[in-house]
Amino acid sequence: MDLPTLLERAFRTTAGVAAAIEPAAWDGPSPCPRWSVRQVGNHMLGMVGLTTHVASGLTLDPAEAQPERLAQLAYTDRLGADPAAAIQAVGDRSVAVFAEPGTLERLTVGKGGADTPGSVHALMCINEVVTHGWDLASGGGVAYEPDAEVVATAREFALELVGPEARALGMFGPPVAVGADADVLTAHLGHTGRRSPWPGIRAVA
Repeated sequence: MDLPTLLERAFRTTAGVAAAIEPAAWDGPSPCPRWSVRQVGNHMLGMVGLTTHVASGLTLDPAEAQPERLAQLAYTDRLGADPAAAIQAVGDRSVAVFAEPGTLERLTVGKGGADTPGSVHALMCINEVVTHGWDLASGGGVAYEPDAEVVATAREFALELVGPEARALGMFGPPVAVGADADVLTAHLGHTGRRSPWPGIRAVA
């Protein structure tokens, strides 16, 4: 399956999660420390928006890519009155950019300052949507059933992306040990610092 299709499936699942979350749950806690469920959604859309912007060939002010600025993405409301529609709209725009001929091969200056191919930006978006989709579902008390190939893709990418440097910057928590028989999603979540099921999880609707 190609990367734009994987990204489309990731967004479809997460938009479905958002549609099922009760209004009051958006202001409740999430697996991401210090962030509410809504703030997780804001962060996710902000990160995907920035990453897609860079992948499209447009320039990004280096200041916008600093960890402290990225952390502030959670505090700008990007979900509005209809979070599911907002998530799907960002997803549609992102998928359209990555589906354009040449985008996946184009080298651009990524958030880390190095030349990065569009395919890596697409993988960043997939990882973002898969991982935070689980955060939204856990905080919102909604079942999370992502596509298996999408999860496997995010898992493979995260194994390369998430290391000591990313953890030191506060982008990910310490790894959580999982059993040898853990499924791919649980293993992915553990590597990104999440315990599945989340101890604070709401009753799943």
